[in-house]
Amino acid sequence: MKTICSYAQTTVVWLAVFGLMILSACQKDSVETDDFPLPTVINSMPADKADLSLKVLAISFPGIPAGDVKIDHVTRVISVKVPAEFTSDNMTPTVQVSDSAQVYGLDNLKSPALWCVCCRQNLAVKLLKKGAAPQLIRNQYVVNPVHSPADLTLLPLTKPIEVALGETAFITIPVSNLYRSVLPERAVLTNEKTGTQYVVYSPYSSGRVGCSYASANTINISLNEQKVIPGQYRVVLQMPGGREIPVPQPIIARAGKPYVSNNIMGFCYTGMAGDDITIKGENLYVATTTFRLVSATQPPVSLVATAQTVTGNQAMVTIPANTKPGYYAIEILQDGRSTERYYRVGVQRSVGQPTVGMVQYGPMFSLPLAGVVSLDRSKPVVATFDQGTYTTRFFIEARFKLISETDPSQTVTMPVFYPTENYSRFTVPPALPAGRYKLVVQAVNTETKEVISESEPFERVLDIR
Repeated sequence: MKTICSYAQTTVVWLAVFGLMILSACQKDSVETDDFPLPTVINSMPADKADLSLKVLAISFPGIPAGDVKIDHVTRVISVKVPAEFTSDNMTPTVQVSDSAQVYGLDNLKSPALWCVCCRQNLAVKLLKKGAAPQLIRNQYVVNPVHSPADLTLLPLTKPIEVALGETAFITIPVSNLYRSVLPERAVLTNEKTGTQYVVYSPYSSGRVGCSYASANTINISLNEQKVIPGQYRVVLQMPGGREIPVPQPIIARAGKPYVSNNIMGFCYTGMAGDDITIKGENLYVATTTFRLVSATQPPVSLVATAQTVTGNQAMVTIPANTKPGYYAIEILQDGRSTERYYRVGVQRSVGQPTVGMVQYGPMFSLPLAGVVSLDRSKPVVATFDQGTYTTRFFIEARFKLISETDPSQTVTMPVFYPTENYSRFTVPPALPAGRYKLVVQAVNTETKEVISESEPFERVLDIR
């Protein structure tokens, strides 16, 4: 008989094996002696290669009694009994070392989040011989948080938890026994109006429910990959074994500040006057947000928003028919007030027209539309572009052209070259007279060298010396 094992079944088997490995590791983590578990954690630095004159003589942590800290100089392991809640967000220890030693590093000890049993990182005190180079570290003491298991419980909540979508990456829940328990397997958010549920899984699957790296005694429920819409939500934490922990207060999610996603290479949203373009970002709700194009040389152009997604991560806007070709920023207004400007939109003169993206890493994000870019002719100039799209039977290549601002008949073309490191570049010809120039990119027929199309001039003048 042929046995067929599905992907899902295989996944379940591996998860079960992984779970047993984790359980086994946890069971071997410590041995009870006088109500203080002694760890079996191994220091990764072999004793025969350590400088045993470098020692941690004493160490203390904020909010942890001295009797709950033990140092084993043979294994070089520091055992710390973990409390139900930390009293500080900063666990930086006070360390006393032997005369020949100095503390070189306190790896991951500062944040209590990294003490959590589910996301515990390498916790160590690194020692260096006084006057020695850092690469000659020859000793470290591993810090091992030990604990008696306890159920995760919620700390009191007196009011709803508010989050601003697009601004807040996490829902933060205060808890007790975080450092003695496992994390929830998942968090289930239910929209009280629509009944829609959003499921956020634990770190063992996707890393979306975890300890807070910013605050002690809290877990974070990530909203980064959830298309949550504004509204009020009930939240239930589902623990291993089926136990459920309802969060007693609702989560109120509101639309945060609207913004448009930027392209770090300066490429544009492109379209011709009269076209619809889809812009992407967060909280682009057309009922409360308006858009317009802003230019250094043209008056603002209002955009008509014709559609949006339910989650507000996209909006379709129409470029007015009388908009002049060129480069613009998108300005967002909320309730009539300007919030931000984002780069950028290229209004094309013809279908498939090339566009200049950026020169010397500008404009990016909120750099000005106007101004001068000073160039050193002895160095290659970083410049990105989109050479346009054409339905043709020939190949096209791109090249840059400089046009003198004072004498437009004075021009020079330059090939594009691509170094191994990131962006395209061009080199200013040595014989080019100093002065101010406009930059365009051309799409050229590789066989006939005919210019098929040319971009609008880059919005900032280039000052070449």
